[in-house]
Amino acid sequence: MQFAIMDNLNGVREDVPQIKLSRAFMAEESENVIMRENRVRRIRGRSKVFTESVYSTGKVSTTLGSAVVTGVGTGWGDGSETPLWAGRSMVIGDNTYEILSVDSITQITLTENALADESGLAYTIGVLGTKVAAPDANPILWYHLHNKAASSSEYLFAFTKAHIYRWRSDYSAFTLKFTCSGACTLWCTDKLGNKVYATNGVDFVLVWDDETPGSDFAPLGSASGIEYDTGKYLTAANYLKVYENYIFLGYTTEDGTIYPTRRRWCSLADPADWLQAGAGDAYYNDFLGKIAIKGFGIYGANNLITFTKGEGKGSIHRSWLTTEDIIFQNDELNGNLGLLATHSVCNDKDGNLYFWGTDYAIHKLLSINPISGPIDLTVKGINHDYEESISSAYIDEYNFIYWSIAASASSTGNDLVIAYDLNQRDLDVWYKLPLTSGICTFGKFTNQETLTIDGLTALFPTIDSIGFETIDSVDVKQGFLMLLASDYDGHTWRLHYSDDDCETSFIGTLVLSTDLTDAQTLGTFKRINEGVTAFYDAEGVTGYAVIHSYKREDDANWQTWKSIDLQGNGRTVRKFMPLDIRSRDFLFRQQASNRFGFLGLYFHGFALDGEQ
Repeated sequence: MQFAIMDNLNGVREDVPQIKLSRAFMAEESENVIMRENRVRRIRGRSKVFTESVYSTGKVSTTLGSAVVTGVGTGWGDGSETPLWAGRSMVIGDNTYEILSVDSITQITLTENALADESGLAYTIGVLGTKVAAPDANPILWYHLHNKAASSSEYLFAFTKAHIYRWRSDYSAFTLKFTCSGACTLWCTDKLGNKVYATNGVDFVLVWDDETPGSDFAPLGSASGIEYDTGKYLTAANYLKVYENYIFLGYTTEDGTIYPTRRRWCSLADPADWLQAGAGDAYYNDFLGKIAIKGFGIYGANNLITFTKGEGKGSIHRSWLTTEDIIFQNDELNGNLGLLATHSVCNDKDGNLYFWGTDYAIHKLLSINPISGPIDLTVKGINHDYEESISSAYIDEYNFIYWSIAASASSTGNDLVIAYDLNQRDLDVWYKLPLTSGICTFGKFTNQETLTIDGLTALFPTIDSIGFETIDSVDVKQGFLMLLASDYDGHTWRLHYSDDDCETSFIGTLVLSTDLTDAQTLGTFKRINEGVTAFYDAEGVTGYAVIHSYKREDDANWQTWKSIDLQGNGRTVRKFMPLDIRSRDFLFRQQASNRFGFLGLYFHGFALDGEQ
């Protein structure tokens, strides 16, 4: 007898029983692999993206015994924003110093006094390729990408517990846009017109205007906050969402009182008007008895979703705009299920909304059952101390949704990414991507410059063992979308771009479960008495090996079986591996630190118990 577990394209003869890879794939056991293009591939890792470049515009002068460096034509900043270069090296003549601060476009202070009198010298700031962290060395909790419609200019903001920064590609540095009055744990942002709005539950609601991009984030409203009634002010809000040209704020602090269930909105397309008794349509409503608002989402094209969270429960409410005196109609979609984590809310490209519910399961809005069944142990086993830090992102490149989570009781932050495959949503296919370090949050950016091979030689000496001196071509063009991920050291990485992850090798593990039939005969013993052929897409890389292991029903540990070489210069490689084992059901595992592409297994000469 023969049996096969194969991808959807290659297949085998029609007279050979078989099942598809997606049916045998084990989400709980597999790691760092995904099903894509009809095969299982080890995922690409993260590469450094925000790095120092060498700045050398203009000339400088120093005075022996003074820490001040004076520049001519240097442009250390543009008069409105100053690059935060503190800690970077500055080479002047034969001497290397460390920057303490950038004081103006023509003055820098060093951490030590200059060693010589110099005048009109060339200089360099920075070491090409060095990773750039958030200047306060805190994890980046949130990114906001803003595109200015009038000029197609792009602005990326990074939010930590203490500051808001803007990334300036022209300086390869962050600039400071806001300092928090106290430590915060969560940021919510959105845009309306040419402005970005942000709130953190600690400070006033903030606004930044792209008409003056060098300006800082400033309080929305007056120095007293947002005036919602005569002499009464809203001074903080935990959550923020823009819907139908209204700004919605949730869990507000008003006139010194905290309202956990209150949702307040401005007048139509007028964020300056919040007066509930004014000529506009600004007002509020309370979700009484619902404990506390937990966040917002958008469902489809025209529904605002408000989530609450209670003691193990919560509620979900839908709002829509009307032409009646009551501006927003509301109904309760679910009175027993709420939202566990604010940034677990995510939309796919069709407008469907997904979220982590208070029942510790992941849901698709308006679906009867959770979608997280195949990975239920992981989802319900998260560290509750870090549930608020769950972050999600729609990954257009794969058509997946990612959630970054603290996966176990011993986790000290988000140390696992779980991915939901929207291409196979009918099967609820999931992947586990622990990679090599945690991800605080996700973001998006577009590359701001064109990088060529010649310009990358200081970062990487080779590409797949080919020296750069033999190649001269464009690597990354300006405008190419990058998916971002922050780590716990304040660095920013680019997703899906490297054979390693954060400059560290990592392993992809694929586990398949089968009873060697297409009829699920779990109660019958089978014996593989000849062997198995594995099918792979292979690359021409020396030492490209995959280690095969198996488990039978009574095996406590994996049994190492065969290590096979897959060097194949891009061709499909078939490898036969002798095997003689007996069980009712089997687990087969493939592991490699290379980007293998797995197509399937073909089992030769196996028999049902009693037939041999």
